[in-house]
Amino acid sequence: MGIVAQLGLGLVIVLCAFFPRSLQGHDALHSRRAFLLDRGAEAKYLRHTRNFSDSLPGETRRVDPLDGLKHYRGGFDIENKHYWASVLFSGIYGYALAVASVLLGLVFLALLFVRSMKRRDLKFQKIAPSASNSHHSIASSAALILLTLLALVFCCLLLVGNKRLHEDANVVKDVLIEAANNATATIYNVTTEMTDITTKLEPFDGNLTTLFSSKARLYFEAVQIQQKVQDNKKLIERTLKEIYITILVTSSVIMLFLIVGLVILIEKTLPFWWWFFPLITVALWLLTVFSWIAFGLSYAAHNVVDDSCTALEEYQQNPYNNTNALGLLLPCVDSKNGNDSVLKIREGMYRVIAQANRNISKLRTTMDGIGDNRVIPHICNPFSGPPHYKLTGQCLEGTVAIGNVPQVLQPFRCSAKDEHECATAEGVQHIPDPIYRTILAYSAAAQTLIDATPSLESLANCSFVVRAFSVIVDGKCRPVRSSIHLLWAAYAGLATTAFLLLILYAIRIYSKLKQSKIQG
Repeated sequence: MGIVAQLGLGLVIVLCAFFPRSLQGHDALHSRRAFLLDRGAEAKYLRHTRNFSDSLPGETRRVDPLDGLKHYRGGFDIENKHYWASVLFSGIYGYALAVASVLLGLVFLALLFVRSMKRRDLKFQKIAPSASNSHHSIASSAALILLTLLALVFCCLLLVGNKRLHEDANVVKDVLIEAANNATATIYNVTTEMTDITTKLEPFDGNLTTLFSSKARLYFEAVQIQQKVQDNKKLIERTLKEIYITILVTSSVIMLFLIVGLVILIEKTLPFWWWFFPLITVALWLLTVFSWIAFGLSYAAHNVVDDSCTALEEYQQNPYNNTNALGLLLPCVDSKNGNDSVLKIREGMYRVIAQANRNISKLRTTMDGIGDNRVIPHICNPFSGPPHYKLTGQCLEGTVAIGNVPQVLQPFRCSAKDEHECATAEGVQHIPDPIYRTILAYSAAAQTLIDATPSLESLANCSFVVRAFSVIVDGKCRPVRSSIHLLWAAYAGLATTAFLLLILYAIRIYSKLKQSKIQG
């Protein structure tokens, strides 16, 4: 399962695959899409309990070889071995043709072995060709040349599809990594600002457990996201590189071998040209087996990436009805922790503004006591009260916005530290310096947290994930599907062509044996 999981996860990052002309038919494709778009509580229950006896509407019927060939109905879950087994088994057509090719090759080798045992002293002699043999040889050579050229075309298509897939996959990877890095950077910025706030407020309020706990929770989420992103990045890059190099090397070697065979086939004057036929026959046999296996894996991979793309489309429609599989691609702040953190921070903002207003109320009482009719305005608290502390943006009449607090309170500031001196002094300065600094500290803290609220909200509702997935679905789903479709078709064409070449070369060898004479 390790190789399959690597291939699958690498192609999951590609996130999309071709979907036209599925071997299971158009109805099966729509069945799979309907199933993936209908992952409710019942589907989750079945996935965890492994109860496959009841049928869910719109389910795909993908056979699971690890569960007694029952149908897998657990949905898109790349951490589930039954999902991988069912996906891998969907390429059974390619594997079956590969096994058939192996058996046919073994039968042909057995026939040659039996014939060679009967004619141990067999040596080939040049026989004067008849007209019919000459025509047959020309037709056979022409067919071999055409099929070889066709195989070279399929190899070129493999190289083109491989290059396109690698480029598109890397773009998708970059989108995911950039989104995750931006999210972690935002979290770190917010936690840094919260650290600065707690540092400024600690001299005035030692009971800052709300901010401390929220900061710690957010920082923990950032560390988790960053760790997952780094792990995924290494795995993705290694997997994509291995897939790219494997297809590149195998396609290049096949092309080189076919070109050499084509040259020898055309230039029959080369020494020992006839003895190349058994060698190329064995090579074509192995190529046929490899191509059918690659075809099966490509078809299985198209199911994985098509499921991935469908899951992304479903995520766009309903981000809260998500599966853990997408969290492996781009981890998000835990929704419960994120919402709790935002709620705690809103509560903290409400509290610091309320504390500043209490200080102002004390000053107003003191000023009323000395006959000062001037009014120090309260600070606008844009948050509703408990328990939700929602950001309403509404201010009571006569209150001042937080950003204007320094300018509004500056005329009332008293440089003296003693509250009695400021209250009884003549003039207009009535706010003692310690209280003034406290009000400014709380106001600045509240303004900082208000400014950070959009970032916190975006982290809590995972909008950065939604944006990244939207970019992939809208811009890269179709190109990657096209690239995988090209690979799938090229492997199928190469396998078919190699099999036909194998038959023609086998017929040539067998005909040569029949025309041979025994010496001695």
